[in-house]
Amino acid sequence: MLIASSRMIVSLPLVLALGCAGAVAQTNGAARSDTKSITKPVSTNPLALRPKEVTIDSPLIDAISQNTPGYSDGYPLGVPRNYAWCSGSFKPVGYNAPPPGFSAVTGWGSVYPQNIEPRPEEVNANIEVANARTYVRLKDTQQWVVLQDQARQPLAGKHFPAAFRQKDYIPMQATTRPDGSVALREPPIGYNDHFWFNERGSYPEGRIDGVYVEMDMRVNDPRAKLLGNVGADWWRDMEVEFLPNLTNNPGAGMSNWVALTPEWKTLRFYSVSTEQFQANPPPMTPMQKEVFTRRFSDSFPHCMGLTRESSAQPR
Repeated sequence: MLIASSRMIVSLPLVLALGCAGAVAQTNGAARSDTKSITKPVSTNPLALRPKEVTIDSPLIDAISQNTPGYSDGYPLGVPRNYAWCSGSFKPVGYNAPPPGFSAVTGWGSVYPQNIEPRPEEVNANIEVANARTYVRLKDTQQWVVLQDQARQPLAGKHFPAAFRQKDYIPMQATTRPDGSVALREPPIGYNDHFWFNERGSYPEGRIDGVYVEMDMRVNDPRAKLLGNVGADWWRDMEVEFLPNLTNNPGAGMSNWVALTPEWKTLRFYSVSTEQFQANPPPMTPMQKEVFTRRFSDSFPHCMGLTRESSAQPR
């Protein structure tokens, strides 16, 4: 699998320097003056009615399914049932765009043992992560530009306790390979693999209104029963420290849980609404498989999703 991508990636400084030249503004057609009645638009979201099965045949549908509650492949071991993100896709209300006064963002990923019976055993597997990127959407033009790229900014992380409640963590080995991917040790039972770009992405305050994160993941041992997801945090600036109350880095949200296998899978998270994402998607990694099926499942009794407990991810 090649780490380099042939698709064009535009950097935020370049766009701002060029005055966003060439960006196509997204507009909604004005209503005709002779319209006698207004019909409520029908959602074009193919998952709006939560079908039991959805055919994933494009990166766009793949992204939507990973950001629609109910389409996780499983649930993480050790995460309390009342955590809002236990079941996967979670977007805190009011944080689809950065808070006022914020000027940095970080994409991240997590890997957990799957909550299944019998309980999974450690098999000394490696998780590989490649092609990690964080995009932001410019408010004025709706253009997506890349802020973080694994090719330039390596990933780092730690093994945190599954619920992020304890201060104790275990150092996690991250080995960068010649092709640019990074290899991580599987999480010990009771812990996770939590990783992020080693440098935050900076943007001009008040100039962006959304974030998109994608990472390719796989595990080298089919016996490993692991789940992964991705997300993003807004940061007050490039240097501010982490605070336990998350005032310096509130979460933009996270994606559903995806079962990791020896085959590459692209994990995707977006903070904007699905309708906005459909109308103006960012550059996306092509499908790793031509077509596959994702199924809707009820997270109960594994997760309740009743409270907005902090993900408390110290980065």
